[in-house]
Amino acid sequence: MSKEFNNMSNPANNFIKKGNEKDTQEEPRSKQMSILVKPSTHERLKLASSLENNSVNGIINDVLEAYLEENKEAIEAYIKVYEKFRSNLDDIN
Repeated sequence: MSKEFNNMSNPANNFIKKGNEKDTQEEPRSKQMSILVKPSTHERLKLASSLENNSVNGIINDVLEAYLEENKEAIEAYIKVYEKFRSNLDDIN
């Protein structure tokens, strides 16, 4: 009797989640950041990631995306002001 290996999956996939899975055309994560957090925050993040079957990185990405979505209007207004400022500088030069 031989063993069948066609139904095997990578065990790491049980711990890795691509953040918010609602987005079907997710932008690849290719930028790195270093952040400093309190040890207690890190421990709670690790526990939360285990409970949610997510990675710490996935949770951080979800929180950052939610923050950006909540502040979308203010960010867009800032971009408009910045672009106008840059345009005025270009006109001066």
